[in-house]
Amino acid sequence: MIINQYDLGPELLGAISNLVCVIKDERIAYINTAGIRMLGASDMDAVLTHELAEFVHADYAKLVSHGIDVFSEEDTAIPLKLRPLNAPPIDVHMNVQRLKPHEDDIFMVECRDITSYIKASEEARQREQRLAGVLGTVVDAIVTIEPGGTVLTANLGAEKMFGYSQQELLNQNISTFMPTDFAERRNDAIARGMETGHFSSIG
Repeated sequence: MIINQYDLGPELLGAISNLVCVIKDERIAYINTAGIRMLGASDMDAVLTHELAEFVHADYAKLVSHGIDVFSEEDTAIPLKLRPLNAPPIDVHMNVQRLKPHEDDIFMVECRDITSYIKASEEARQREQRLAGVLGTVVDAIVTIEPGGTVLTANLGAEKMFGYSQQELLNQNISTFMPTDFAERRNDAIARGMETGHFSSIG
């Protein structure tokens, strides 16, 4: 078997949760158990001798058409979308490594499923957009700060109250925009809130 020939360790590769396959002459010569599952195949024979490009989403077809050797020159993971058999597309980060420098046609490919990460990031972005939309419609000034007092968000009402743009407010300490006596009370109120979990209004 080709993985034995290159001392890759079939037991080790079989235990890896990422897709790992060996590409020889642009075709899959070996794939681990996780890779078989990721591609939606019933067994290894269903993917062996196929080109990896056959399992790449059409949106990335032009990218992979340059050949697997191009990706081995990259130091960072390549964003890619796989097209499993009878399953929804999967977002992955792909790393390609040439197995032996003097053999140009044999590579090891590893693909890490980042679909859940992409989904979580998109959901977080949508929540931020909804929050920004709500804050933008509120007349009152609303500012969110971290425990140290650094401004994280500010709505249009805060712009009008403090006389600064949102960009000017962000990353500044809220005490900068308060009279000295209010700033001191703000520090005390935050300290008590962090200790008790209850925050009182100031002013």
